[in-house]
Amino acid sequence: MRALEAVLALLSLLPTSASFVQKPYSGDRHLRQLSSICFAAADGISTQLESEVNIQSPKMARLTSALGLDPEEVKKMSKSMGEARFQRLDTVNARHLGLFFRDEMSMSEEQVRRMIVKRPGILSYRRENVKKTAHFFVHEVGLSTEEFASMMEVSRGNALTHSVDRRLRPVLDFFRDEIGCSKFKWIARRYPQIFSHGVDEVLRPRAQFLHDRLDLKRRSDVSQIASKFPPIFWLSEENLLSKIDFLRTAMALKEDEMRDLLVTYPQILGLSLEGNLIPTVAFLLDEDGAGLTREQLNYFVLYQPALVAYSLANRIRPRIERMSACGISLSYSPPGIMSYTNSQFDEWLEMQT
Repeated sequence: MRALEAVLALLSLLPTSASFVQKPYSGDRHLRQLSSICFAAADGISTQLESEVNIQSPKMARLTSALGLDPEEVKKMSKSMGEARFQRLDTVNARHLGLFFRDEMSMSEEQVRRMIVKRPGILSYRRENVKKTAHFFVHEVGLSTEEFASMMEVSRGNALTHSVDRRLRPVLDFFRDEIGCSKFKWIARRYPQIFSHGVDEVLRPRAQFLHDRLDLKRRSDVSQIASKFPPIFWLSEENLLSKIDFLRTAMALKEDEMRDLLVTYPQILGLSLEGNLIPTVAFLLDEDGAGLTREQLNYFVLYQPALVAYSLANRIRPRIERMSACGISLSYSPPGIMSYTNSQFDEWLEMQT
């Protein structure tokens, strides 16, 4: 501030007429130099002060202190939330939320920091609502505090945005009671985005779609599919049907075979059609590749559905090429050959030669 006062004092000695502002003063050369220096210094100090005020505003300073964040992280939060909403944050509430996550829910300080910086809107939630939601996951879903912390990392805090009564509990009841899924605790921890979908709007219609389209015979079939691959509930029907139709045609699958395949390994519907299924199946059927017939491919995939999920470039093609070099056809190999570890495959191949 003393520097600024000195500059202002010097500026007061300079001519202040409109003609002076519009063009350089034509008097003494030293006075012209002094005026340039003074105006430049004033500009620089003004910019510096403005920057310091922004970084060290009362709201930012309090959040920095309350949550252990650095100024740059708080600036990111302000930008993400919008200045008006950011300024309305209750720093006392924010501090209590941080302490709640750390002390009662076993989240590390680093986990709390990352979650808050990525989803700063959490700090605007009422403490009572956050505690109610957290207690739902611990006492009703059955997560440990460590599992809750893991779920919060995966969801970036998004699981806290849903109402317990209007969204979270209905989703739990649907999976646990309606379709008989016993692994909902695992689903909630690994796939918390399931709570972003309403029961009546998405989940129940999708369960009916799977039942009808795959001709599922048992209630437990939908439960098994949900337990093994929850994303099947939010992938589009068009996405799923394109893969189901391709698999049925490419492998000459009957209805019961298609059903058994998807109940056993529903993860196959999470593979990319263009990037994975089509090129892998094409290689397995190609005479210059694995050279299987459709009936043989049918047998191999039904025995080990994960066959088409292995990397074509890093596992399937290199192994087929090594087998071909030794005069060994995949059709005469163990159907689970691609599941072997590298050392197991090397040992098996050495025994054949």
